[in-house]
Amino acid sequence: MAEYRRLIGLLVARRQQLKLTQVDVNTRMRLGDNLVNRWENFRRFPKGPMLIRWARELGLRLIVSSPCLDYTPATDKVLEYTFKKIAQEAQKRLEGRR
Repeated sequence: MAEYRRLIGLLVARRQQLKLTQVDVNTRMRLGDNLVNRWENFRRFPKGPMLIRWARELGLRLIVSSPCLDYTPATDKVLEYTFKKIAQEAQKRLEGRR
């Protein structure tokens, strides 16, 4: 569950970085009222395909893999840095479309 919470935290941070509201994401994805709010507050849990679609709507791509066998606390720092770089590149691509 910790990994899931971290993933949702990254999606929330990305949404905020893009200056989108939960309603904006709901509208873009054509979802029912407050569904993104329920996901972000762990009251509902999106299934795999919907989670992938949610990330894609925020300009991200999810990659599923097996756990890293050489995990260390530094791994989180590397992942955080990598995510920031990916988010920056996605933002540039989104701005280029406008």
